[in-house]
Amino acid sequence: MKKMKEKRSMTDKKNVSAKEAKEEAINVRCTAQQKRLLENIASREGLGVSTWLLHVGLRVAQDRSGGGGP
Repeated sequence: MKKMKEKRSMTDKKNVSAKEAKEEAINVRCTAQQKRLLENIASREGLGVSTWLLHVGLRVAQDRSGGGGP
């Protein structure tokens, strides 16, 4: 069974260093059915959709770029 990750509280987010602060945004268009699927998967892993998509997207990008970081 996958280990559930806890969502970070708002106070945790305020304590993120300036170097780690996320300032950029990406908009994703999808159908209502696709959105529900993403929400369900993210929720099962204890994450919000944005965080889950970021983790999955970065993992795929790193795999396809030879494993290097951003």
